[in-house]
Amino acid sequence: AVGGNDRFPQGTKPVIVLKGGRTEAGRAASASHTGSMSGEVTVFRAACRQAGLLEAKVPSELLDLSAGFSSLPLPKGSRVGIVTLGGGWGVVTSDECNEKGLAVPALSAESINAIDRHLPSYWSRGNPVDLVGTRNPEAPLAAVEELLKSDDIDAVISLGIVGRIEFLRLMNRSTKGVDKTMPPEFLDQTETMVREYEEKYVVTTAELMEKYEKPVIGVSLVNTSGGAVRPVAGRRYSPVFYETPESAVHVLAKMVEYRNFLGRE
Repeated sequence: AVGGNDRFPQGTKPVIVLKGGRTEAGRAASASHTGSMSGEVTVFRAACRQAGLLEAKVPSELLDLSAGFSSLPLPKGSRVGIVTLGGGWGVVTSDECNEKGLAVPALSAESINAIDRHLPSYWSRGNPVDLVGTRNPEAPLAAVEELLKSDDIDAVISLGIVGRIEFLRLMNRSTKGVDKTMPPEFLDQTETMVREYEEKYVVTTAELMEKYEKPVIGVSLVNTSGGAVRPVAGRRYSPVFYETPESAVHVLAKMVEYRNFLGRE
């Protein structure tokens, strides 16, 4: 039996498992140690489905799922709002959502009008919300919150809002190496501004998840520093940023699957 805590009541805490010996080669490799008890994979998976266990196929998926389930509120449904720095990225994420059984619904007129106040007139007025390269620093957080407010949205995926600092550091490092006329103080100042913005975004996202009890799952623009979970002191939930849209969508789909299992129970 799995105990409870303030996020998961007694008996509802998710259990994520990684099973070796799924294939003939894996079973042969495991025969010499405790893995020899691995058993038939079809029986194992049936037992997982019946018990609500979440099976990971590879170690990286185990880590991705663990990060999401330990840090984010469970979605109440499968409707996803997407906020993206680029239109193409939003299209790819929408495809991933549909292929994983998640819906990307149209935005209500109320949500569109609210987001309209923060974006240029030529934004798509749809879901995904394409930020169209706006230089308004308030626009990304405003778009995320307006989606969280909506009764038509159960979770938000944000693409590229965090991770720009990594991109900027790489660009500034190259600039310092090839352009000796560029004042290093200016380059350092740009890094400070972007770092402070991303820190504010992380803290505010944690606050919004607590306020609306909906997950916001991030995908980094560039990630060279590692670490998907960004804990915020004093907050119940921690923002999570994955390296790819498919990882973010997969984690969200598994969270919806688990919520549905709890509903059946």
